[in-house]
Amino acid sequence: MASRITQIAIDGAYDQLCAVAAAARSATDKYEHQPFKDALAVYSRAENQALSARIQSKLPRELRDMIYAQYWRNLCGSAFAGDEDPHPIMLRRARPWTMPCPSNPCECNLAWESNPHLILPDFVGHDTATEAAIAAYRTFDLCWFSGPEPEELREYLTVDYYHRGIVPGDYYRWLNVYIINKRMHPLVRQKDGTLVREEIRMFSRRGQEVLYDNLVALCRLKHKSRLYLKIQLDEMKPKKIETFLEIFRPVYLDLKNAGATIEIQGDVPPRAFQEMGSWIDISGYYGLPLEAWREKMKLFA
Repeated sequence: MASRITQIAIDGAYDQLCAVAAAARSATDKYEHQPFKDALAVYSRAENQALSARIQSKLPRELRDMIYAQYWRNLCGSAFAGDEDPHPIMLRRARPWTMPCPSNPCECNLAWESNPHLILPDFVGHDTATEAAIAAYRTFDLCWFSGPEPEELREYLTVDYYHRGIVPGDYYRWLNVYIINKRMHPLVRQKDGTLVREEIRMFSRRGQEVLYDNLVALCRLKHKSRLYLKIQLDEMKPKKIETFLEIFRPVYLDLKNAGATIEIQGDVPPRAFQEMGSWIDISGYYGLPLEAWREKMKLFA
């Protein structure tokens, strides 16, 4: 009975949040003149602030987190239905959000028409916006099936796209990093401060540096013992896999010693490792020195 009442409370608060946001956006679509939009923004802020205050005062944090999670999961489902990227951060990310917000609290003018009201302090207050952002990172690590590009891993872990002054990676529980042997395009800051994409081969000297700089960001996470990390290697010859494992070795040992769960899979040509098929799980052997691991797996013979 208690759980039923709890779910009713969650559903009710969630429905109210969605209704307020939907009404404001629907009205915005109808009126193109700025005075109407300004008036709608004032109205929407008042409605959201009142609703947020009720949720903060009447519901404990555990139930509030459930409301936020339901909000983000439904947003994720809507994105899948529209064949869009399911991660709301990436749906709404705009440059220069590749860098942390310089102000604390955030003073950026985020577009209220296109961003979720739940993470806009002007609409729901700083406490609710921060709690909702944390819930987003906790919820959407599971919806990001393919994971970030390897050259964007550090950014994905450390840059708070919702500008709430938190580190996203500290709240991820699952990370799936899919590494294909192809050219990478990391962002590089120019002398004038602008960011441009650099094209490099993954296993060139520069590519290995970029790969390591992004992987080592995993070592800076606060709650490594809770992390489930899956590394998938694809389109790599055995020698490239060996090179990657050498790059990843210090990161692997740091995470493993901290209690993280790590799974590494390599897509190896059957001719190189026919007795175990093309997909092999090497996570159980990587604690060994490379020579012993190689001998045990017979991978690079």
